[in-house]
Amino acid sequence: MKFWIAPYSLPTRTSLNRHQKKSTTEGFLIKAQGKDFSAGYADCRPWDFLGDPAVEQQIQCLRDRRWTVLLRRSLFFARLDGRAREEKRSLWDPQIRLQSHYTCTDPQELFNIEKWAELRAQGYRTIKLKMGRSLVDEVRLSHRLAEKAWFRWRLDFNGSGGEAFLKKAGAQFLAQVDFIEDPEPYTEERWSFLEKTYGVKIAYDQPPKGKVQLPRGHRTRIIKPARQNFFARSMDVVTNSLDHPLGQAFAALQAQESVRRLEKQKVVYGLKADHLFAPNEYFRRLSTTSSVFQPDINYGVGFDDLLKREKWILL
Repeated sequence: MKFWIAPYSLPTRTSLNRHQKKSTTEGFLIKAQGKDFSAGYADCRPWDFLGDPAVEQQIQCLRDRRWTVLLRRSLFFARLDGRAREEKRSLWDPQIRLQSHYTCTDPQELFNIEKWAELRAQGYRTIKLKMGRSLVDEVRLSHRLAEKAWFRWRLDFNGSGGEAFLKKAGAQFLAQVDFIEDPEPYTEERWSFLEKTYGVKIAYDQPPKGKVQLPRGHRTRIIKPARQNFFARSMDVVTNSLDHPLGQAFAALQAQESVRRLEKQKVVYGLKADHLFAPNEYFRRLSTTSSVFQPDINYGVGFDDLLKREKWILL
């Protein structure tokens, strides 16, 4: 196979989580050419706090045909996309509507009651809040929301600080929480203790230490198709990696396949993230004032004209 790359740097409206120091997110698009297709596209966006090799290392691995976890998934999507483009067909099913939660990276945004009304008007009923910026603000927000059960909540702690919040949030608010993600590094004893003590469900977002994949079992898994290669169960949530819109589209495509397997069961996924980034032509194709993910319907996963205009570098 032949490969081309197009590095990118996407400005963000705010830091995407407490681990991100830059006001940009960086990765590279991949164009692949195989025996049975002339051009298939994918994304590669590494996260150092998850232990991914950096962008430069990923590019060198692609050049050397050494497949990292992310590159294996990128190659899978590039082949899928390339074959569809070769056959001049779209990968999207217009009959499937993909409902998404709203991702909030800063609790200050939700102290504005007008924001609640805006989100309700757009059809959101579930909000995912990235935790760990300010325990004081997060606890204060939970108390304010406790008597206003307009939304369900998903709380993402990225591996630390969960119990400090749970001790102060109060049972009334916690009853509105679908689940919390990675309140601390996984041990079965500790997670079971937190679940029983505070009456919450815990979801796996990051694999346990030393593991590549999320475990199966009774807990919800937060599945990121850019990293993981299995379909969601009805209790699981497919979400993107806050990567390039092309990568976000492939996450939504995997959610679409999960909906098919679940016989169109209504599940709230985590697919919309355009509001977290500065606008560009790719994000404008996905942007809507709705809680439903809108794909760019064209050949393959879409974005045909934009991908052709990229300045591709042959490896």
